Amino acid sequence: MFQSVNVDGTDSVLRAMKLSGVSRLVFTSTTAVFGGGSPDDLPARWIDDDTPADPRTIYHKTKLTAEDLVRDAAANDDMQASIVRLGRCFPEPVPVMAAHRLCRGLDPRDAAVAHLRALDHVSSSPTALIVSARSVFLKQDCALLGRSAPKVVELRCPGLTEAFEVRNWVLPDRIDRVYDSSRAQEEWRWTPKWDVWSLLDG
Repeated sequence: MFQSVNVDGTDSVLRAMKLSGVSRLVFTSTTAVFGGGSPDDLPARWIDDDTPADPRTIYHKTKLTAEDLVRDAAANDDMQASIVRLGRCFPEPVPVMAAHRLCRGLDPRDAAVAHLRALDHVSSSPTALIVSARSVFLKQDCALLGRSAPKVVELRCPGLTEAFEVRNWVLPDRIDRVYDSSRAQEEWRWTPKWDVWSLLDG
């Protein structure tokens, strides 16, 4: 199924674009191509656009193959593209979404705007860029995030721990990865607006 949808389906779209004269494409990939987070007690992984892909499943591998198809078409078929490696943005219980919004989640509204911005910045040599919420963490936080995430959360987001507690939400004991979407924000002039606080206010 993954082969037929992600690879064959992308190939069909690209061929249809060529036949119909459509010259711009925004391809939605996934941050899952970077693999999982760090093991217990190790520092969180800081994942940016220079982090090598680490595909672990057929889904990851077929998405990477589809990205390559898009790059080849952009280079050879007189078209331009952007590749969006999209963070976690599907519906989940709100406490789960809030925890993910700290490090690798994304509001669907921000995802939609990111795709519009990506369309404005298509290229004949597209680079896959991470699209996720603006993380509250810094790269130097990774060691402590891997052991005691609530301490870092309170440092970077004063009051958030208490806001979780009054709602009986649970902060994760550790955070195993952080996605850095700063390059997409800069190059595509995209600003994610719906952060963890927006879930608290909703």
